[in-house]
Amino acid sequence: MKDVNKVLIAAAIGLVAGSVLGILMAPEKGSGLRKKLVSRAKEISADIFEDAKERLTCLQEEKSKQPVSVN
Repeated sequence: MKDVNKVLIAAAIGLVAGSVLGILMAPEKGSGLRKKLVSRAKEISADIFEDAKERLTCLQEEKSKQPVSVN
């Protein structure tokens, strides 16, 4: 599970870095660039939110599989 987390984090960082560099290197007016940056930031935040929801669901499923111990 730890390796999967590392891969997902690395992929997210790569996605963000690649998107920002790609947008910044594109020849475009400042206003258009700002609109693209805002749009892309919203997409990325939505992706991160969805990933967090999926992880929470997985954790809840794992927790429900664990035996309950009473001391």
